[in-house]
Amino acid sequence: MKFQNPQDIRVIKILPGVGKSKKLYKLNNRIGNVTIEINDSEQFDFSLKDYYGYQELEINSSVSKLRLTIKDRILGTHP
Repeated sequence: MKFQNPQDIRVIKILPGVGKSKKLYKLNNRIGNVTIEINDSEQFDFSLKDYYGYQELEINSSVSKLRLTIKDRILGTHP
């Protein structure tokens, strides 16, 4: 994601799975670990907890370019 002007970003809120219901959240795969790269220079690694709800990833940076990469997933219970 690129911004026309740098943006001061304190946190990124993420819901690591299907947000429609707790049942669907557990049935489907969820995000486990992510890497956030800022301005092609800074890198932040995060491990997300496996619970139904938003999580805040703190970065506190002035951002012109942002890339979020999913490193692994938590498997759902869907057969």
